[in-house]
Amino acid sequence: GTIDWTTILCDADLEQGNVKMCKTGADTFGFAWRDKRNENDGDLYAQALDIDGNMLWANEVVIYEGPGVQENPRVTSRGDGNMIVAWQDKRTDPNYTDCYLQKIDADGNLLWNADGLVLSDEDYHQWNPRLVGGDNGDVYVVWDDGRNGGHPHEDIYIQHVLSDGTIDWEDDGRQICTADWEQFSVLIKRSDNNIFVNWGDFRT
Repeated sequence: GTIDWTTILCDADLEQGNVKMCKTGADTFGFAWRDKRNENDGDLYAQALDIDGNMLWANEVVIYEGPGVQENPRVTSRGDGNMIVAWQDKRTDPNYTDCYLQKIDADGNLLWNADGLVLSDEDYHQWNPRLVGGDNGDVYVVWDDGRNGGHPHEDIYIQHVLSDGTIDWEDDGRQICTADWEQFSVLIKRSDNNIFVNWGDFRT
């Protein structure tokens, strides 16, 4: 329980919060967070550290700092040095969120579309993304989805994205559950070649 070191991940102006982390290599870790240094709506930034608390990138990497609210980042890695970040985003509608995705390599370079890959921009909310990496730089992402009428009729959707950023399954995601009423708080895990998804459900 001895604290080996403490470091400031980011001390830019105003608020940095909602930080998430993942292990990106044997002794390296990736971090992503919501950052209000430029606007109160919030943008997304990232940084990498080694096991001794040393910053691996000279400056924080901007994941996305365009218009609208960016929030609720989630991160994953398969230990190949890359980090994949999912988040919810209101850039196209101030009232409803969509789900976006970006991959960052070990040097802090954005590997996919500079604005991020949109997983779904259907009607109403797509939010609460969770993700798990595959063995080949690919990723599986699940989210709560209100396209079938909004609250309280959210459903669960999933998408598979290949290593190069290609959307592998149906546009806007594959249905996992569209039972009556609300399905919510989806989670995802991987074991061997199987993907396991669980969620809360108000159908009864």
